Amino acid sequence: MAGSDTFSTFIDPSLVPLGVVNGICASQTTAGIANLLINGSLTTGGVATLTPARDVQVTGASDNSGISFVITGTLADGTTVLTETIVGPGAGLTVKTTALFATVTQIAVTGAVTGNITVGSGITVIATVFAGRTRVRGIYFVNGGTAGTLDFQNGGTGSGPSLMKFATSGGANTADYPDIPDEGILASDGAYLVYTTTSSTGITVFFN
Repeated sequence: MAGSDTFSTFIDPSLVPLGVVNGICASQTTAGIANLLINGSLTTGGVATLTPARDVQVTGASDNSGISFVITGTLADGTTVLTETIVGPGAGLTVKTTALFATVTQIAVTGAVTGNITVGSGITVIATVFAGRTRVRGIYFVNGGTAGTLDFQNGGTGSGPSLMKFATSGGANTADYPDIPDEGILASDGAYLVYTTTSSTGITVFFN
């Protein structure tokens, strides 16, 4: 591909499956330190598969902020194994991971779970702009109804490093075409976009 050639890709958030609140773990409790049952609607054989890779969310009916949830799985590249620990939710609240998981293989809790909790898939996801070395040259996006961030990352793990970020306004159906330096932003390991599906209704990225 010649250095002067410019291409575009369109990312349509409406095509991304919605998050499933109990997709990883159906409603359950534990009597103490234990591994949760990976038995939600997105699981097969005790492994949850999230497509595309996305954040994991824990929702509790009671206050479980005194314990931690230790989540293990693979990242968006499908091979990198990661364990992330998050503090449990308060009553009626939801907490989520920073990492974006393609699979979840284990969730351990550091104490008794009081009241039913569910574990599911969130709405922060990763999209591929171009999987090889490239430069991001431009971006045009239509804002969704919720303010958020468009985070362009180098490499496909979903955990960075971040190359550049743009804030979406939350002004539904308004458009933005932010400036990018003339030489573009180099993504030596491929350009990927991490975003929340409610923050935009359409994203066009120009690259070469």
